[in-house]
Amino acid sequence: MTVITLGPEGTFSHELALRLKCDPVVLEPTIHRIFASVAAGNGDGIVPIENSEAGGVGETLDGLTKYPLSIIAEMYMPVHHNFASLVPLDKIRVIYAHPQTHEQCSTWIERWQVPVIHTSSNASSAIEAKKTPNAGAILSASAAAMYKLPIIAGHIENNPGNTTRFVRIATVPCASNQSGKCSLLIDPDIDRAGLLYDLLGVFATRRIN
Repeated sequence: MTVITLGPEGTFSHELALRLKCDPVVLEPTIHRIFASVAAGNGDGIVPIENSEAGGVGETLDGLTKYPLSIIAEMYMPVHHNFASLVPLDKIRVIYAHPQTHEQCSTWIERWQVPVIHTSSNASSAIEAKKTPNAGAILSASAAAMYKLPIIAGHIENNPGNTTRFVRIATVPCASNQSGKCSLLIDPDIDRAGLLYDLLGVFATRRIN
């Protein structure tokens, strides 16, 4: 089964697909493109949905509202970030980082007071840092090796237990009838005091975790 995930090579999404021995793996430049490709019937998708430090991934949540797709599996991946560059830290004039990566490494970044330019992926950060003078990128160790960027500072994430939850999306819902998790997307057409309480109360009164 073809699996579509976020590229270019060296993203955490790509690394996870390789760990899961997915074959073939198709890389798309944005999460939106992954959803569109899965909806077109080109294969299943693997996308990040939530990080323990930075919270929900907006592009994935938007995709779930716009495309008639189902979550059929979930995977958890420990995420460790590294700062890599062709020049020493005291010569860095700009840092390239994905927005989620920026949030996950905000403490380290603020210490250096260097402007940050957001990219579409950690791999893209590596590509931009290599072609920009006095630039660095925040990325995984495997991506740093792949793009031949020396790691200057390792494990710079705010939380040593930093973890990202990924989900597998498909056009056909999961066929298994075994007990497990169910994801619901709720989009109320009204806004009033007590609405969230009423929605969650349905689960509480039935003792559903």
